[in-house]
Amino acid sequence: EDIFLRRNICKVLAAMGKEGIPELIAYANDPTRNWYTLRNVTMILGDIGLSEEPVLLFLKRCQRHPNLRVREEVMTSYGKMKGSQVEKLLLKELENPDITFRSRAVAALGNFHPMSDQARIFIEEALKKKRTNESETDNQVQLSCCLALETIAHLDLASAEHFEPILCNALTPDK
Repeated sequence: EDIFLRRNICKVLAAMGKEGIPELIAYANDPTRNWYTLRNVTMILGDIGLSEEPVLLFLKRCQRHPNLRVREEVMTSYGKMKGSQVEKLLLKELENPDITFRSRAVAALGNFHPMSDQARIFIEEALKKKRTNESETDNQVQLSCCLALETIAHLDLASAEHFEPILCNALTPDK
């Protein structure tokens, strides 16, 4: 199967917009569909960007899918959506023991403005310099925090400036 063709088909389906959502979800809910069909539908729903109830219910089910790539795509799709329900789902993922999901969630939260206190505190803790007896936050999570801050800076530089001292301190080498 040609990945270029599949990606372009996904783009066309996403461009059709919200009118196609019920058919996409019904198609993906067919139990004979394989994991990459679910991942593609999840990606298309994210590209459409609507956080309506049927979409969120479908994505929540996909969050429990046995294939990691489907679950990862759910986080990416959430990041393309807006709304308090989506933000709550992403904030919950900040507590996920899996680094991949924490990373994707925090990067996606950069699209939400104003930033919630929970997201701000998570980013501050992940980026602040730790004492030698404290464990460092995983590099992948720290990088995703930086990506979120980059997105925030494009939306509202004043909000991002709050993090400047923490970022500067993280650049300072240990003595």
